[in-house]
Amino acid sequence: MTLLMERKQGDREKTASLFSSLVKKGALTPAQLETGFLNVLEQALDFEIDYPQIWNYFAEVIAPLLVKKDVPMFFLLSTARGNLIEEGRGLKYVGAIVEKMVEVSALEDKTESDKAAVKKKVGSMWKEAGLGWSLFNTDKDAVAEFVKSQVSFLETFFRLV
Repeated sequence: MTLLMERKQGDREKTASLFSSLVKKGALTPAQLETGFLNVLEQALDFEIDYPQIWNYFAEVIAPLLVKKDVPMFFLLSTARGNLIEEGRGLKYVGAIVEKMVEVSALEDKTESDKAAVKKKVGSMWKEAGLGWSLFNTDKDAVAEFVKSQVSFLETFFRLV
């Protein structure tokens, strides 16, 4: 948790690169990574008051792993399960990651200079995984409000419910 919250963005990006290298070399499995994140995410709700940017911090580590396909998109649902969804934070967590995925994809793929093409690419990954925003919060009104206020820029590329 300390590395995630009290360090700089560059440190979180290096952590993502380390995780990516370890997964590619087989020294760390996506399942082990999921277990580690679940343990940390259990404590995240307690830290949200002191670190309101906590979901963006998670995004800086997780989004590159998803974009590089080191972990499957289903990782989003498997790590959001339990208390994040029950406490209504699943949408914040996943929304921050998806926004970061668009940013990372644009930087990773130099040929994707068109922002719409980058969003479409991330949206395709989302759809192929069978994800929908309603999986991350059981309150349909909360999902509709979140989509309208936070991720409406993705609506043409993402399944909204």
